[in-house]
Order: sequence, then structure tokens, then C-alpha cells
Amino acid sequence: MQISHCLVKVALLVPLSLGLAGAQADVSGKSTTTTTTTIITTAVPAPRETVVEPEGYVSCEIIPAGWQDKTWHPEYKVCRYDTQSTTIKGEEWVAGHWQCSEYTMDSAQSECTGWDWSEGHWAKTFSES
Repeated sequence: MQISHCLVKVALLVPLSLGLAGAQADVSGKSTTTTTTTIITTAVPAPRETVVEPEGYVSCEIIPAGWQDKTWHPEYKVCRYDTQSTTIKGEEWVAGHWQCSEYTMDSAQSECTGWDWSEGHWAKTFSES
């Protein structure tokens, strides 16, 4: 089992429904924003499956653990491909990985309460990962 750590800096202008707290002050016409760092520590389950990335990639990289919208992703691998090839079904292959969409937050720490498996898949662009 792997323990992953993620530091997330959050501008306090995000909705408080994310479980984050903070303040914004207006002093003499100057606006300041305070940020809070949330540390997420959680045991990541063993992979549900291990699928080797399709052959023919141009490059691969490990995407660091972090937030994508309201979902936390431990680190995972993405490989980029030449879209000129007729055998390639997208620009990138995103390796299967666990993601956490349900969690509890208290002061500076969070624990995952709901893991979902994201199967390895083709993506046309990185934003679809």
C-alpha cells in the first residue's frame, strides 16, 4: 500500500462548500487574499489492474498527485502519442489509477472516504485526462 501526500494551495475565493476556510480583507482600498494549505494524507489502494501503455508513444510523464476540479488524484502516468499514426486512438494514454471524490476535511488534513477506479483510457487532449 502506498501513502501519498499532496499539498494544495487554495485561494480562499473558492466556495466554502469545499470545506476550506479563510478570509478576504479590504484595508484602505487594498484587497488582500489569504491562502490556506491543505495536506491530504491517505493510503492509496493497490491498483485494480495494471495495463501496459500502448506501444508507439513519443513520451511519458508522471502526473503529480493533486486536485483536478473537486477530485484528488494520486500520481499517475500519461503517455503522449504522434496523432499522425493510424493505429493511435488519441493524443494521450492515461494509465489506470485511483481517484478520491469523497473525503472528510478537518483543519489542515483530509482523509479519503470514497475511492473510484479510473480505467486506463485514450484522451484527445490532456484536459480530458
